[in-house]
Amino acid sequence: MPRAGLNPDAVVDHALALIDEDGPDALTLAAVAARAGVAAPRSTSTCRADWPDCAA
Repeated sequence: MPRAGLNPDAVVDHALALIDEDGPDALTLAAVAARAGVAAPRSTSTCRADWPDCAA
């Protein structure tokens, strides 16, 4: 569920502003999240060798 005030258009606006100000190399999920005032998502999944989509 999206946070109040944070929708896809807002995320794109933050990303574009970041690129305009700092260049395309500055575009990361963490940077956009910081700019939006939210925490960047963390990966909570783990990969096991017996899972078909995981590299051994």
